[in-house]
Amino acid sequence: MIEELAHIDKQLFILLNELRSPVLDDFFWIITKTSTWIPFFAAIVYVLLRSETQKFKYNNLKILGLFALCIGLVILLADQTASGFAKPFFERFRPSHEPDLEGIVNLYTKNDGSVYHGGTFGFFSSHACNSFGIAAFVIGILQNKRAFWVMGIWAFFFSYSRIYLGVHYPGDILVGAVVGSFYGWVVSLLFRKVKSKYWSEPQPRS
Repeated sequence: MIEELAHIDKQLFILLNELRSPVLDDFFWIITKTSTWIPFFAAIVYVLLRSETQKFKYNNLKILGLFALCIGLVILLADQTASGFAKPFFERFRPSHEPDLEGIVNLYTKNDGSVYHGGTFGFFSSHACNSFGIAAFVIGILQNKRAFWVMGIWAFFFSYSRIYLGVHYPGDILVGAVVGSFYGWVVSLLFRKVKSKYWSEPQPRS
């Protein structure tokens, strides 16, 4: 069963990895970098602060600190589970390091002429785990359709870039997305619990 799933995973990877063009090569190389998304992250923090400070009489520094702690916790859990535990435990080669796929995988050639391979092992994706964790956390806080679509689309493209660049199988992405989403959801519950315990809604004026 596991071998059959691994075979399907490889075949699906080959299919998705073949869908490319010179323009998309550079596009997904930019997309896969965390630094590219700094303005996006800043906008998320602004939206979260605006949402929460409109509902409650928070001190902005306090709520910002709580956001930072919770997002840091999501990233810590996601990254340590994916990179600290799963990759060295399962030791599944990335497509870019898989001997059976040598010469088949399309990899990205950087401006300096070097080819991007990523680390040796890839199960499961830290990019997917982190991005879907953050997405689930933000969605859990804002709880609206706009947040769901914006964060979902961001996490999808950020994660898919790893398949396009040839360093992750679809299964790596799927498992990372599930694990990350779970962590994000749990931490959003923790955030709301802390919020309800230490801050209360302002009482209406009589």
